[in-house]
Amino acid sequence: MDNQTKLTPSSLLRQKFSHLRALTDLAKLFGAHVVDVASDNVIMELTAKPTRLDAFIKLVKPFGILEAARSGTMALPRTPLLGHEEKVAEEDSGDNLIDASMLPPG
Repeated sequence: MDNQTKLTPSSLLRQKFSHLRALTDLAKLFGAHVVDVASDNVIMELTAKPTRLDAFIKLVKPFGILEAARSGTMALPRTPLLGHEEKVAEEDSGDNLIDASMLPPG
């Protein structure tokens, strides 16, 4: 017999709660977001450097990882790209007016 069959329903619930509490505490420490909580799984999101991600995964591994997805480094500009304003202004200047007689009825 394994340990799961020896536990009473109330002790299983306490164990589940303590696991959830430990996972949420780890999430807070690493700055992760708990996205979803279900009766048998938790979905967390973490954006960090690869070494920090590795440490987080190593710490939550004993709880059982069903699936993990990692993406690579991404760079997004904080300011608009140079020349973008002029292109938008050209599009809004009214050169591309639509002739109403060319539209379908209705």
